[in-house]
Amino acid sequence: MDFIVERKKNEAPRALISNKNLPVCIKNELITSREDARQAIKKIQDEAAVVDFRSPEASSLATDIIGRLRGAQNAVEKARTLAKAPYLKAGKDIDKFVKEVVLWADEIIEDLSTRQKRYIIAQQRLAYESQVALTKKAQETGAPPPNPVAAIERIATTTAGIKTDGGSMAVKQVYRFKITDHTQVPRNFMLVNEKAVQAAIDAGIREISGIEIYPDIDLSYRTKGN
Repeated sequence: MDFIVERKKNEAPRALISNKNLPVCIKNELITSREDARQAIKKIQDEAAVVDFRSPEASSLATDIIGRLRGAQNAVEKARTLAKAPYLKAGKDIDKFVKEVVLWADEIIEDLSTRQKRYIIAQQRLAYESQVALTKKAQETGAPPPNPVAAIERIATTTAGIKTDGGSMAVKQVYRFKITDHTQVPRNFMLVNEKAVQAAIDAGIREISGIEIYPDIDLSYRTKGN
C-alpha cells in the first residue's frame, strides 16, 4: 500500500497518502482512525516528555499516560484489523487454490531429487571403490599405480552438473552431521537452554552453577476498560 511514510523515531507520522486501490469507505475509516490516533499520541507525547520522576505523582502520571497511549494504539489497530479482514480471507483462499498445485509439484520434485541424489552417491561410491581396487591390485602385482588424475576425472564425471532445455542441476560436495553421543560433544558446541533456565528460576530455583540469578522487575500496563 502506498500510504506508508517513513519517519524517524519519536517523530509524529505525516498525513496519509491517498491509496487508489482501497475502497473509499475503508480508506476513509482508516484515515479517520489514524488521524485520531496521531492527534491523541502527539498530545500525550508532550505530556510524557515533562514527566519528572522526582515528583511523588510521577509514577501515577506515567501509568496514566501509558494507559492512554495503549488506548490510542488499540483503537487504530482495531481499525486496521477490520480493514484487512476481507483481504486476508481472500488472500488465504487464493493461497489455498494455488498451493494445492504447487505442493503437488513439490512432492514430485522431492521424490525425484531424492532418487537422483541416491544414484549420484552410488556412482561416486563405485568410482571410489574402483580406484581403491586398482591401487590395491597395483600394490600386489608391483604394477605402476593408476593415474590419480584419471581417477579424479572418473569421480568428477559422476558429480558434473546437467543442463537441459527445462532447467539445470549442479552437484556440490557438502558435509553434514548427526550427533552420536551428546556426552562427547565439546562444550564450545553446546548452547544453554535459556527457556529451561528461566523455567527453573520461575519454579523457585535460585542457584545454578555458572549462572548469576539476580532480581529485576517487569512493568505491565492495562488500558482502562480492558
